[in-house]
Amino acid sequence: MAEPPRNPLTPQALMQMFWSMAPSRVLSAAVQLNLFSHFADGEKTAEEVARAGNTSTRGTRMLLDALTALGLLEKHGARYAALPEVRRYLVPSSAEYIGAVFENERLWESWSKLAEAVQTGRPVRAVERQEEAEAFFPVLIRSLHVINRDAARRLAAALLSRG
Repeated sequence: MAEPPRNPLTPQALMQMFWSMAPSRVLSAAVQLNLFSHFADGEKTAEEVARAGNTSTRGTRMLLDALTALGLLEKHGARYAALPEVRRYLVPSSAEYIGAVFENERLWESWSKLAEAVQTGRPVRAVERQEEAEAFFPVLIRSLHVINRDAARRLAAALLSRG
């Protein structure tokens, strides 16, 4: 059987792998700073978002531009607007909010210690401890519920239609 073709392993490909963490960090920072909630009622300037969020205008503009480059915001002149899906999934007041999983650094810190886990053979976080479990699982379950709800509804409908 023939081997599937693979992309050439170039310095550029390796750098792309390394820098692929940047969008995750941009998204996490925006959620942690509650930036998306400022767009629930429409377009805002970087100055308005910075004032409302008590952040620097310069840093806020840079983060909003990064979010725009990632396709999470649109920019019209000096004003930014969140896409409908962003308002649906990343504004905390939404019933379909999944941002809770990005709100703290627990997962990021755990993945940052992957080499340690491989070296020692032990998990970085012991989620079987009650304190860890109480912090981790409610956030995970809420996010998984929202992420999988539509697929579960389609599956249920398909099963019901079969009689």
